[in-house]
Amino acid sequence: MNQNHFGQMMMRKWKDRAQWTGQVKQTMTQK
Repeated sequence: MNQNHFGQMMMRKWKDRAQWTGQVKQTMTQK
């Protein structure tokens, strides 16, 4: 596995996590 592919995977993971935490924050503030 080359470095670039690994970097893309990590970025995707962090983006997904950021979206997930954003959704959680929204639901927390809505309640």
